[in-house]
Amino acid sequence: MLKQWNGAEKPSDEVLTARLQTAREKLSRQQMQLKEMKLPVLVLVEGWGTSGKGQRLEKLSKALTHVF
Repeated sequence: MLKQWNGAEKPSDEVLTARLQTAREKLSRQQMQLKEMKLPVLVLVEGWGTSGKGQRLEKLSKALTHVF
């Protein structure tokens, strides 16, 4: 089966950078809408063992204190 598999090629760095920028802008707009509407947000974090969740949660909590 794997002999017949034809995986998609990785997009170029420029395409990935453009996609990431678009996603960041969309996320920023959505965050502002949530803030304006005063909607509560629940953030779930999943991961195996000590896969960096502590650092991610710390950065997230610092970012949220600046937003709200």
